[in-house]
Amino acid sequence: MDIATGYDTPIVARVWNRSRDPFQGQLSIFDLRSRRRLSDFPVVYRSGRGRFALSNDMLRCFIGCYETHGLAAYSAQDGSVLWRRKDLQALQRVASFPFSDVVFCRCQDSEAFLLSASTGRTLDIQHGIKHVYSSPFGKTAIVSARTLELHEPFGTLREKILRMTYAELDCAFSETEAVITEAGGLLRCFDLASGELVWSHTPQPGTHFVHLSFCYSLNCFVGIRWDLEDSRAISRVLHFDRQSGAVLRDVPLNTDALYRFCLGGKHLFTQYLRVMDVATGEVIQQFQDHDI
Repeated sequence: MDIATGYDTPIVARVWNRSRDPFQGQLSIFDLRSRRRLSDFPVVYRSGRGRFALSNDMLRCFIGCYETHGLAAYSAQDGSVLWRRKDLQALQRVASFPFSDVVFCRCQDSEAFLLSASTGRTLDIQHGIKHVYSSPFGKTAIVSARTLELHEPFGTLREKILRMTYAELDCAFSETEAVITEAGGLLRCFDLASGELVWSHTPQPGTHFVHLSFCYSLNCFVGIRWDLEDSRAISRVLHFDRQSGAVLRDVPLNTDALYRFCLGGKHLFTQYLRVMDVATGEVIQQFQDHDI
């Protein structure tokens, strides 16, 4: 199962395997502002995360499979297959660029493809890039390569950021800062103009942050803290002052395992189709989960 959201758009999507057939998937589209479930349709999907994204205009869903089905673009309106690239094998990550008609995907051998989101045509091939985290406020990006790299725009290296552990987990942007979380490691905030470290936060022992966002309405960074030792432990969303890193709020969540920030970091959308308030942890809407 996986969830795809845009930073400040009302459209969210969830994909999951609907039967014992490992490739028989179901894609559901929701509009959080109108509080309506827009569509449900079958797709080819192999269970796994990080291979699912929405286009910048919210009209297409990109679903990658590790095996022979490659990467496909589906219409978010009627579920029709717009294009499919079966030649892209062993897909690891898929992401879209918020300010251009481009989709990024990485294969197991570290080949990174930039594709036209409209046609699937290859625009560029690069090596050594694991993932790209794009700012929703401009053309700045954090590129995961041998080190972490600050690009502006993508392809133009400005600064290198040394890793603290073996892998980053997520990155979030405000207009002037970027916050990065690493596996089993610190939360670090960097100034986008200078590339300098602004603050860092050390999670409680046995925890790390798995998802980050900038909450525009509260003017702070927010992150979901996950317990590495007890998967049944309740996750928490912490609020951080964007300038100092001081913890402003610590909010317990429910027992859903999968969350994604949405609507400008103000809400969370969960695997069980709950919409939650980041400020309070309260469920403010529950979509019917008639598919499960």
